[in-house]
Amino acid sequence: MNDQPKTMRSRTLFRELHRRHVFKAGVAYAVVAWLIVQVLSIMIPAFDLPEDLMPFSIVVLLVCFPIWLAISWFYDLTEDGIVRTRNIQENEETVSIKNVNLNKVIITSLSVLVILLIVNTFRMKAETKNLLESAVFEAPFKSSIAVLAFDDMSPDHDHEFFADGISEEITNKLYGIKDLKVIARTSAFSYKNRKVTHQTIAKELDVAYLLEGSVRLSKNVFRITVQLIDGSDGSHLWSENFDREIEDILITQDEIASIVAERLEVSLLIDDARRGKVNPEAHANYLKANKALREYSEQGTRIADSLIRKSLEIDRTQAAYWNILSQVIFRKTYHYSRKAPKEGHYEGVLAAMKAIDLDARDAVAYSWLSRFEWQNKRADLAEQHLNTALGLSPNDPSILFQAAKFALRTNQLDNAKKYLDRAILLDPMGEVSYEPRDVAYYTRSFLNWTLGHLDEAERDLHKAYDMALPDYLKNYEMALLCRDKGKYEEALYRLENEDDPYLRKLLECSILYATGKEKAALQVMEELKTYLKKADPKLFVISEEEHSYEIACLYAYMGDRDNAFAYLDKAFETIMIWPDRFFTTPEFNVLHEDPRWDAFLIKLGNTFSYNFLNLE
Repeated sequence: MNDQPKTMRSRTLFRELHRRHVFKAGVAYAVVAWLIVQVLSIMIPAFDLPEDLMPFSIVVLLVCFPIWLAISWFYDLTEDGIVRTRNIQENEETVSIKNVNLNKVIITSLSVLVILLIVNTFRMKAETKNLLESAVFEAPFKSSIAVLAFDDMSPDHDHEFFADGISEEITNKLYGIKDLKVIARTSAFSYKNRKVTHQTIAKELDVAYLLEGSVRLSKNVFRITVQLIDGSDGSHLWSENFDREIEDILITQDEIASIVAERLEVSLLIDDARRGKVNPEAHANYLKANKALREYSEQGTRIADSLIRKSLEIDRTQAAYWNILSQVIFRKTYHYSRKAPKEGHYEGVLAAMKAIDLDARDAVAYSWLSRFEWQNKRADLAEQHLNTALGLSPNDPSILFQAAKFALRTNQLDNAKKYLDRAILLDPMGEVSYEPRDVAYYTRSFLNWTLGHLDEAERDLHKAYDMALPDYLKNYEMALLCRDKGKYEEALYRLENEDDPYLRKLLECSILYATGKEKAALQVMEELKTYLKKADPKLFVISEEEHSYEIACLYAYMGDRDNAFAYLDKAFETIMIWPDRFFTTPEFNVLHEDPRWDAFLIKLGNTFSYNFLNLE
């Protein structure tokens, strides 16, 4: 009974707040305040206004909020203007007028707010992209270093994987320093077991410093001896021994990276997520799995799969282990077809996300998320994850190369060139991808070819083949390049030395047309089609769609746009798998001004939920 008056008073207050429209007035104020904040977020950078204006405005808006609620209690907005609220029951007409006025304020403000949010979203996306490009393309290096392969000094010399792993992890740690040029593992390790002076290595890799060392492992104890060397004269600037237990290997690697950064006077952001002890057996399996993956073979992938799952059975708290599992699943799904795409995508994404949960600054995990999302035809999400990886590790050549491939696949050729140039600068002697043929020089050669830089294209193609690429296409690709450079004698020489009858027909048709023998070229084209119809499909390495792609290239080169587009439609499945090849096919340049080209790009873009036409 004693509580009843309080309850009644509470209900009376609530009804009075409702009658005076205090709640709706509060909502209207919140919407308008949010609108003001959005306007300021656009105006401040646009007009170079003081940055303190935003926090000051927010404070003012917060202070004014209770004042506004008090005003809404004592005053009403009516047809006659602002009047003091009467302490009597209002009629329905008055209530309706108040509701309409407040609703107009809320709806109008929300409409404007939605428009501004869309504008702000695109502006933020453009600013983020510009910042990333600035970080990757324009940031000058304060210094440069290569981490050479550490020597295995264990009694039985059977722990090379452990020594290599330490060198690689230190390199990965240094990648996070934006203003430090760090040569990639593949290039730095190319001097392994070679008798070359420090000065020669530094000159060939174009670095100021070298980090070398040795590892001695005995049971669960290791000794790392590290030397920082001046590349100009080979002198030792710093040397130290680290005697630790294997469980402290991550801490030791971070400590070495920190000392190196300090000596080179660059800033290293220490990631505490990685600082922790490891299980020796689990970590050894992880290092062996990583080494097996570098074989780029199905057998190596199977070995890596078994080893990394053993690591995770012992210790599930290391982000690096989940990263390896994600890579293994990607290869099994998309390279060797050992998993159904949906199953592989789900498992691979979960593994990468688990790595990120354990280490929010894990750039490699984001890069693998990007690969999975591209394969799942979600290009926007793939781009988002890739940008995150670049922001976290702007100098990792493998991530830079992936960014280049993404730019190629989405028709951003200029950006692709910048990413490729940066990747090659950081890994001049090694492959910077996860597939043997996908070296950066090879990719850049076709990009330069498409952009009309034929001398650069030839130089890169020779460099790619010098790096022991498979040479079964060498005569074919070189002959086409010679054709476009007008070097017909060399093109014919390449034709005579081509063993594959299918490629010989393609080359013969192309060179005949290039040398003005159009009728003969058309005759060979018909022979080529007949040959393909009669040939045993089992003898061909490439699919029927890829044959159609090559025919489309020939027709485009010969100026027959109708047949070129007809065969492009037949090759659509191939283009969906490798769109970077599509955008870097020089023969298709002649099709770009045809309206059917844009229509084809829209069709391709719809598949990937990406606009290939209106890119900045």
